[in-house]
Amino acid sequence: MNRILLVARREYMTNVRRPAFIFAAFGVPIMMVVIFGVIFLASTANQITDLHEFGSVGMVDNSSSAVLAPGRIPEGYADLFIAYPDADAARAALDATQIAAYFELPANYMVTGRVLIYTNSDTPDLLTSTVEELLLLNLTAAETLPVPLERIQNGANLTIRDAESGREVSEGGVFITLFFPIIFAFILIMSAVTTSGFLMQGLVEERTTRIIEILVTSITPMQLLTGKIIGLSFLGLTQVVALLAAIGGGLAVAGSLDFLQGVVLPLDLIMLSMVYYLLAYYLLAALLVGISVLTNSEQESRQISG
Repeated sequence: MNRILLVARREYMTNVRRPAFIFAAFGVPIMMVVIFGVIFLASTANQITDLHEFGSVGMVDNSSSAVLAPGRIPEGYADLFIAYPDADAARAALDATQIAAYFELPANYMVTGRVLIYTNSDTPDLLTSTVEELLLLNLTAAETLPVPLERIQNGANLTIRDAESGREVSEGGVFITLFFPIIFAFILIMSAVTTSGFLMQGLVEERTTRIIEILVTSITPMQLLTGKIIGLSFLGLTQVVALLAAIGGGLAVAGSLDFLQGVVLPLDLIMLSMVYYLLAYYLLAALLVGISVLTNSEQESRQISG
């Protein structure tokens, strides 16, 4: 057993220092985090948390039903929305920078639901959501509803339950659960491709340089191959941990996204995936060992394994 662990330690320490492995295990995850971080920061750079940061907003009601007649404004923004008699007056105020934007309800708004927003800058998401809330407040002003406005805005908070296992998944969790096998397959393939090359390269080199003939004088072939597989398995796990850390960091940064709120991966799914990964990795490593033993060069072994 000590000899197997000695071979595994040597195999791991030799390959973990290779520049190719360092780049694959740490360089690629870092690049992924940087790229997605830049994309995320670019997409949220112009987002605001208070509409006062954006400026005053004009309102023009040309609808046939005078939708804005009740004059209801979302809480905290009563001083922000300014009503104008027509689009020309609102446009003049926008050109004079008295307002940052204005929205117009066309005559057929009640039929089409179309709302026109005019602005000379980017339109933040908070502006569109506040305009939608304002319209809903005024559309329901004449109705006596037995439910709060929040229930009209968000009619359902879906939770999906498996009838057999009793597992519950939130609406956003369904998206992550569906993509989890794809992410898992990507990690398995990436780690297998990276470390399998080291395994075949090491075995072929030891055979061609006759080092293996010296090794078998002090260790059995089964112990030698077992140690190599164990060492390469830990090498693959190192790469998996680095990738999972990068994915976890990315999810932590993007945790403010709506579809990621409350998303929790089932523990049994994670454990089952890890067991499947280890079994699949050991099977692949054993097959590659067999190929490496039967071939005389690294190129030949890669052609057969490919």
